[in-house]
Amino acid sequence: MAKKYIMFLDETGRSLVQTCPFTITGVIFEYKYAVDNKETGANSKLRNKFNHFKRQCFGRDDIPLHLRKILEGHPPFSESHGITKDNLQKFWDTLPDFLEDLHFKIISVTVDKQKLDKYYSTPKDPYVVFAHIMKPLFSFLNDSSVKSIRIVLESRDDYQNLLMQKAFFDIL
Repeated sequence: MAKKYIMFLDETGRSLVQTCPFTITGVIFEYKYAVDNKETGANSKLRNKFNHFKRQCFGRDDIPLHLRKILEGHPPFSESHGITKDNLQKFWDTLPDFLEDLHFKIISVTVDKQKLDKYYSTPKDPYVVFAHIMKPLFSFLNDSSVKSIRIVLESRDDYQNLLMQKAFFDIL
């Protein structure tokens, strides 16, 4: 039986800074596993797992897990917000097992922007990685068990969102 899926796309790095790599990653979940049921109001299994993990590590589930904030100890992951070193240690110790228990597929492409400029006569926008991420996505879609897929683009700021959306639709 064919299933519906959802892919969340996010970028890492800065598209306009030439010295750092630029990565686009898509995480694919079965739709009913990852999306809350609007009709019944029930949380998805994925949301329940994340909430349980956050309560286990931080004693609460109302905080988003932003890696940069966790690494740098910025609010809400600071001592002034009640997060201790023991909380952070618990997070890092249990993260691998937590991720192993989730049901997902990852598609990821990284661009070395210095090489991008070296091999192309005209500088290329690093969002060209969308063309490369679509190939494994289309391969995934070609599987007979896939009925459809929704794609959710990460939100950063208006300008970055525009660049990401433009690059995405330019290759479709």
